[in-house]
Amino acid sequence: MNCIYKLLFFTILIVPYSSVKAQYGKITGNPLLDKADKLYKTAHYEEARQIFEKVLDENIYDMGYKEWVIAKLGLGSSLLDLGKSKKGANNIFEADSLKKENLELELIAYIYKQRAWAQGIRGYYNKREQDYKNALQIAFESEDEFRIAQIKIGNISILRRQDLNEALKIAKESATYFNNQKDYFHLSLAYSNLFYVYQDLGAYEIAEKVLARAVEINEELNNRDLMAN
Repeated sequence: MNCIYKLLFFTILIVPYSSVKAQYGKITGNPLLDKADKLYKTAHYEEARQIFEKVLDENIYDMGYKEWVIAKLGLGSSLLDLGKSKKGANNIFEADSLKKENLELELIAYIYKQRAWAQGIRGYYNKREQDYKNALQIAFESEDEFRIAQIKIGNISILRRQDLNEALKIAKESATYFNNQKDYFHLSLAYSNLFYVYQDLGAYEIAEKVLARAVEINEELNNRDLMAN
């Protein structure tokens, strides 16, 4: 590997949990939520936080319903990325505990996905693993292709410790889906996970090519967190 890839290789190895894991990733029809999601994807976490809080204020009497839950999860995730781990995790857990029972399955799957991230940040690794498993199971029940592919990305870190061949299969599936959808934000995350798997398998030349493609995408997206990861 040349110098830049050695540096990137080392950087990725020492980052146990990358950020930019929130992104609800769907058009909600609420201009504020959609704006906050775009801000989050470009690592403008403080601006996103302010908008998520505004949405929560506007939906104070609709606590537990869809827009409130998405905003609450977004607020918690923004706080996590701002380094406020306890407050961020608590907002995510509150979104789960106060959610209404009739929410769409894909949103419930997303709640579990965010719970898993918060559990990992707080050091509850067994709970993190169980939440990711629950998220994927519910996503499959929802038959929502986007949510399935998105949550597969989170499950790859668990599969890498259990079955590298299965991890490779899942990583390729998620990368293929987001490439076909031209969703380059999630494609970048998928490529990062694919890099990890090829690295674990000892396929360093392929891993380097995947990493190079991820870097190209990240430069185009101009997201400082994605570039750092």
